Parts: sequence; C-alpha cells; structure tokens
Amino acid sequence: MSNASKAADKWNDAHRRRAEDGRFVHVMEHPTVRQWVRAHYTDGKAPIALARKHLPTLPVDRALELACGRGAAALRFKRQGYFKRLDAYDISGEGVRIARANAQREGLDGLSFEVADVNRIELPKSRYQFIYIISALHHIEDLEHVYRQINEALTGDGIFYTHDYVGPSRMQWTDEQIALANRVLRELPERYRRILGRDGETRDRLRRFPIKAFLDKDPSEGVRSAEIVPLARRYLDVVHLGYEGISYLRPMLRGIIHNFDPDCEADNTILRSLLLMEEALLEKGVVQPNTATIIARKKRRRPRRIASLLRRR
Repeated sequence: MSNASKAADKWNDAHRRRAEDGRFVHVMEHPTVRQWVRAHYTDGKAPIALARKHLPTLPVDRALELACGRGAAALRFKRQGYFKRLDAYDISGEGVRIARANAQREGLDGLSFEVADVNRIELPKSRYQFIYIISALHHIEDLEHVYRQINEALTGDGIFYTHDYVGPSRMQWTDEQIALANRVLRELPERYRRILGRDGETRDRLRRFPIKAFLDKDPSEGVRSAEIVPLARRYLDVVHLGYEGISYLRPMLRGIIHNFDPDCEADNTILRSLLLMEEALLEKGVVQPNTATIIARKKRRRPRRIASLLRRR
C-alpha cells in the first residue's frame, strides 16, 4: 500500500470515529488551552486574526484551503467573511463528504470540496488572494512542491497563512520533553490520566514512538514538521512568524486532555498551572515551542541582471 493510501485510510477512519465520539483528543482543541494561547501569544485573538491586516479588502474573491479535513475552518472563515469563493482539497474522501454535508446543512454557497493528494497537487497561477493550511502542513511530505505551488498560485497582493505543529519530525520528542512530561505525569491524579477509548487504561509515562510505528500506521504524521519554518522562508516571503508555546504538554496530554472538563474550574486551574509551568520553561529555553503561525506573501523573483550582479559580489 502506498503512503498516500495509508494516509487516506487513516484519515477516513479518524473522521468516522470523530463523528461518532465528538470529544477532543489534541491539546490545542481544548477551550482553556485555546484561551491561554490567545491571551499569552496572539493578543487575545484567534491566530487567523493576525492575517486580516495582511489581506486585501475582505471578502477576497477567491481563496484556497489545502488539507481541509472536515471543512471546519472553511465554514468558519466563510461565516466570518474572509472570502466569496473557496476551493478546498483533502486526501480523505470521508472528510470531503462530511465537509460538503456540513456546508449544505448551513446553506453556505461558494464552497468547493474535492479529493486530492496535496503532495501532488497542481495549482493555477496567480489565482488566489488567500491560501491557508490549518494544522495539516505537518502531514505534507513534499513541502518543496507544495510551497512552490502556493507561491505560484498567490496573486500579487495575496497571502499564505498556516497555524501548525512545527516540532520534531515524526514526533521524535527530545529527551528534555520526555523527562519533563514524565515528571508531571507522576504527580497527576489518575482521573486526569485516563486515555480516551482505552477502557480505563491510564498514561503512566510518555514514550518516544518508534518511527516504524508511524510508517506502518500513517507515514504522513509529522513527516517533515521540523522543516516547515525554514522551507517557508526559502520558498515564500515570510512577513510574520509567531511561536505559540506548547512543547512537552502536546504529547503528554494527547488522548487524555478530555479528562480536563472545560466547565470545571478545578480542572481548568490545574490545566492553567501546567501551561504556566511550561511557559516558564519555554522562556528560559529549557524546551522549544512546537506551534507556530506563519504569514507569507509571494516571493518575487529578482531580475536576472540583478541576481547575476549579486552572485558576482
């Protein structure tokens, strides 16, 4: 089975299970974590709000979303008036089916959802004023191809926006991340360590997953996440790069974050204490942030004569 087929199967299954369960799995999905990130890193606003000042007059005529999943961002941005029309693509047929159904149920027009492998996608030149990828760029293997396509597809006044995991590739957590996570886990009461969907099983320690496990289940997971930022700088004109904390808490809380009830103040107090402790370690450089917002414009090619003169120097 090809890597693309494995990834499609994984996400088809994930979208089906998510529809059945509905609980959050990832740390960035939790309302308290989102509020913390906004208050401490994005001036109290959602990360997408940072892109507004760089966009042409809203709504833009045409936008593009790559790796759209179930269409949650597409529907939200449409309601918020970011674009008139959107072309959206995802490798999961199940995700695209759900996105189409959700758009139809809400009566939102101008949205096109199609199945495509973003690693192989060919985009029209100078078509889109707004291109974005939300929490999915870390699943892209051929980053060079995708960044080149984005650069070509942007209009002269258009922007590219992404908010994503940019930590160690294939989630090969550093020794510092693992050691800190395990010290915290030892102090957490058992009720906060119950793993979602594991019949009472608890997380007692964090382990570094073997790369083979990723290759067998989903070869796209974190495939080149550590290269997202440097390659964005190479292929695009980055006008904003903002890191947003969340380091060892990301792997530690994955699959157990649902135990922290966002409506329970005691649970929120513990969660905010964990976030505060991690923020202090990030500020001291003990660990590195794993989440970033990138806003970029089309990279202009230098005229050949100027480029030649620069090389001679």
